Amino acid sequence: MHGLTLERGFSHPGTFLPPELNLNVKVKLGIADQRGRLKTRFFTAATKAKMEPVLKMSFMPVLGLFLTITASAHSDLLSLNCENNITGIYATPTEIKCTLKAQAHLEINRLLWIKEGSPVKELIHFDGSKPNTTDSERFTLSKQDQNTDISLLLKNTRIEDEGTYKCIVMANAGHKEYQIYLKVEAGYSPPEMKKSATAVNCSTGGGYPKGELRWVDESGADLTSQAKSTFKVTDGGLIQLHSELNISLKTGYHSYTCIVLNSKGVEEGRDTLIIPEVEKQKVEDEQKNPSNHTGIIITICVILVALIIIAVLFMRWNRRPHFKLIQSVA
Repeated sequence: MHGLTLERGFSHPGTFLPPELNLNVKVKLGIADQRGRLKTRFFTAATKAKMEPVLKMSFMPVLGLFLTITASAHSDLLSLNCENNITGIYATPTEIKCTLKAQAHLEINRLLWIKEGSPVKELIHFDGSKPNTTDSERFTLSKQDQNTDISLLLKNTRIEDEGTYKCIVMANAGHKEYQIYLKVEAGYSPPEMKKSATAVNCSTGGGYPKGELRWVDESGADLTSQAKSTFKVTDGGLIQLHSELNISLKTGYHSYTCIVLNSKGVEEGRDTLIIPEVEKQKVEDEQKNPSNHTGIIITICVILVALIIIAVLFMRWNRRPHFKLIQSVA
């Protein structure tokens, strides 16, 4: 019975290499004699020809361990640090920060910035000489020193830029990747209010993500549930909000306030429409009497009906016999 152990390898401190690589490997071989007593013998690479069949069977797991340890140690020589989640503001520059650190001299063989999606979009490609970009008007490396700061700069942030980005680095010290999610936000414009005979309207636009228009009365009571709200997405991805609140006799309010809230529920603007007593009374009168034209039309219809009735009665009276008798005597 044979027991094989590898005492030491010298290619890398604390790792093991096989004799096939012509290194000075000391092999400890345990041999059991006929009485079961274990005898220990040591061999070196000089006995390679005799030990090769045994070593080939026993060394593959050790070689795998060596490669794993070496790769791990090599990877630790390089670190890539990036911000995890970034918020970019629409129509302004946005920087996705990433920095490299190495324990020794660093040489970047390849650097990639891509935006994931369908399809994947390559933004920056650096092969060790000069960065290449698919759209230099919008994407570039924010710093000139690609060996330490490899941050991506978006010169004019758009709604379509929202999504997941990946930074890939291949260097002499190892290989690193990092994923970053970019969220885009745009502020809404101040609300604009208009009134009609029976409603008040509120509109805002230029925001992202989708927000909300909220209505309150002069006492602060929420009237939003009584309003009809709609939204529209523009070609550039921005959102327009519109809301209409009916003025009802049941409320009797003198003022209506429209509040713009972003997607986080944070107020971005408000406007108040005050209805003076005279206008309020006019609104109430118009609600009681929806239109003066309607009254005029009804009056005209009544007069026409009366004239028709008078004409019909006159014609019937004209056909009576006594009327003909009077005509003959004359």
